[in-house]
Amino acid sequence: MNSSTAQFLDNDLSLPLLGQLRSTLGHWIDLNMDRTRWGEDAPWWYNERASLSQFAGAIWKAGGWVFEEYTVAKKRPVGNGRFCHPTKAELAGEKSPRGRVDLAFEVPRLRGIVESKIVWLPASQPNAEYSDKLDAEMATAHEQVRHYPNGNGWYRRFGVLFLVPIVSKQVVKGELVERRVQRVIDQAVSQDGWAVAWAFPKRTRRLRSKKGGYYPGSVVCVAEAPPTT
Repeated sequence: MNSSTAQFLDNDLSLPLLGQLRSTLGHWIDLNMDRTRWGEDAPWWYNERASLSQFAGAIWKAGGWVFEEYTVAKKRPVGNGRFCHPTKAELAGEKSPRGRVDLAFEVPRLRGIVESKIVWLPASQPNAEYSDKLDAEMATAHEQVRHYPNGNGWYRRFGVLFLVPIVSKQVVKGELVERRVQRVIDQAVSQDGWAVAWAFPKRTRRLRSKKGGYYPGSVVCVAEAPPTT
């Protein structure tokens, strides 16, 4: 996809890496674009858990397997970005380190565990910069997912961001929604190695949400956590 095109694409995906997710992200787009299912509502108007449920549903529709919100013994940081499993004594103690994995999944040729974040992005300004915030949010997701056991390497670790641009009434009245949204998409796609998909249905671009604001659509970004040194 050429992000400099003059025509706004209300849904598409960019997969420089992680081509195994093409079917999943395609189904994610379909679920978010479905007018008959949502009417004058939208899944991204809610919280992280609601957005994650759409991603999980897309995996199922792609023929994959999902296991959500399960408790595990967290690995302990030991320095230099490395982690080790808790000791038997720690596991037996009342204060044993526990965490909750947002999602584990399997699709053809790829298995992973996920830490997800929803990122609300004020997007009314014409020259807004998002790259630093996106980097920071993904780094946080990667740091957290490294705490979770991954089956001795059987499962790869991923951060998943759900970006939700917020635009003002003035932007909507000025017919500027597509320009503001395109800037968010362009900066997400420019992140090195991220798999990105987006859905901005025409019906929601000027629809006032139940929260009282304008949330025209969503972008999902998937990136594998770098290996520890």
